[in-house]
Formats: sequence, structure tokens, C-alpha cells
Amino acid sequence: MFEIEINKETNGCRITGITPRVRVGSKFVVPESIDGHIVEGIASNAFQRRSFSNVNIMARIEDIPEGAFRSCKKLTYVSLPDSIKTIGKKAFYNCENLTEIQLCGEAHLYFIGVSAFERCSHLKELKNLVACDYIFDYAFANTDCFKSVNFKFTKTYQKAFIYSGIKELTISENVKYLGKGSFEYCHKLQTVVIERESVLNRVPDYCFFDCSALKEVLIKGVNSIVNHVGDYAFALCLNLSVFELLPKKEIGDGSFYRCSYLKALNVDQKVKTIGTDIPCDVNFV
Repeated sequence: MFEIEINKETNGCRITGITPRVRVGSKFVVPESIDGHIVEGIASNAFQRRSFSNVNIMARIEDIPEGAFRSCKKLTYVSLPDSIKTIGKKAFYNCENLTEIQLCGEAHLYFIGVSAFERCSHLKELKNLVACDYIFDYAFANTDCFKSVNFKFTKTYQKAFIYSGIKELTISENVKYLGKGSFEYCHKLQTVVIERESVLNRVPDYCFFDCSALKEVLIKGVNSIVNHVGDYAFALCLNLSVFELLPKKEIGDGSFYRCSYLKALNVDQKVKTIGTDIPCDVNFV
């Protein structure tokens, strides 16, 4: 059933694909071993465009590689072992009916790659994911059913969650960096909470651009150390009325463009730059 490459040093194997003309059922299992060879990995694009709906990976592998399950359009459920550390570029790209990724135990991933879940429009959650260090460009782009980021992360790259369906976002003490446009066009996002121990220094350009349902940006506890709010960071957040963040050094051009419900903006008295298109009074505190 499987095409494999044997590692002569370890006698393990890597799955490179499925034998041509072999029919694969709707429930698909990646075993721990094949013909006595421990499965050590999966090759890029190994299972792309297959018709299975349920995948259970039992092999103790650490990586779901690039394009492994790309465009498996009937796929709805995937179970991953607790050995998984990385999910590669476009690993599940365009799996439009994928609803749930189940990770075993309390999983901590090193990274989720570029466009890993892009266009997984029915994806609701990565169950049992506790933390992920790095979330790369477009990783969760166009995931309309992905309602919350209920795991800790350290860094997002450009447009990581663009057009996702998240409704609430908590920026915890783990978050050190947000990429440009990370949450751009998240039209269902209503609340952003920045925790008291947050070390986030900058809200980057276009970070929450056109999050039209966003109503409030809250500080949980004492104020954060955010110094910079980038160009157009909250532009077209048409319903934004509560903004508790206190920028300390810079507010970029168009940061609050057309935020007409915002009646006042408090900034640190030491702020050096205030950009254009502020739609309300500015109070120095």
C-alpha cells in the first residue's frame, strides 16, 4: 500500500506516497511500522489530493511536511501523535472540509508553517494544542470557522490569521512579536485583550486593519509596554469604541482611520509622534 524509502543506518523508513492503483478507504491510518521498518517520517506531498476523510497518524514522527495532505478536499478529521513538533508549509492547504485537528496530550509545537491551514474554511480548532512558538505567514488565512486562538504563541508572521473567523483574541505574556497584518480582515473579531505581563512592544502596520466588528481593546491589569502603534493598525475598525492601550512613543499614520465610534484616545505624555487621521480628541496622560 505504501511506497517507502529505507534508512540503511537505522533500518527505519520514510513514506513517500501510496502505491499506484491501490484504493484507499475513507479511514486512513499511518502505522508505526511498515514491514518491520519503524516509520520515521513522511515525504513532502506524500498524500496530497487523496479522497480519505479520516486520518489517524500513529507513527511517532515529529514533522508533518510541506504539502503532505494538500487539497484533500474530503478530509474532515486528523489525529496527530504527541511527538509532532512542526506542521510544514501548506501541509493541509485547501482541505476545505477539514473540521478538527486532534493532538494527543498537551501539545507544544515549534512552528506552524506558511499557509499550513490556509483555505481550511471549516477548521474549528486544533484540539489539545497548548502552545506554538512561531506561526508563519498565512498559516490560518481564510479559516472562517476558526473562532478563537486558544493556545499560547510567541510570534506571528505576516498576515498569519488574515480573513480568519476568530471572535476574541488574548495577547498573553508569551507574545513577543506580531507580524504586519497578522489579523487583517478578521471581520468577526470583537474583543482584543492584552494581559498585564505582555512584553509586546509594537502593534504593527495593518495588524487589525478592517476588523469591522472590533469593539474594544482592553488591558487586563496594569498597562502594557506597547510603545508603537503602526500605520493603519486599527484603520476601518468601524465599531471600535473602547481603546485602553496607552501608546508611549508613536502612533502611525491612519492608525485609527474611520474609527468614528472612538470618542477619545489616551496617549503617554512622552509620545513623540502622532500620525494623521485621528478621529477623536487626544488626551496626554
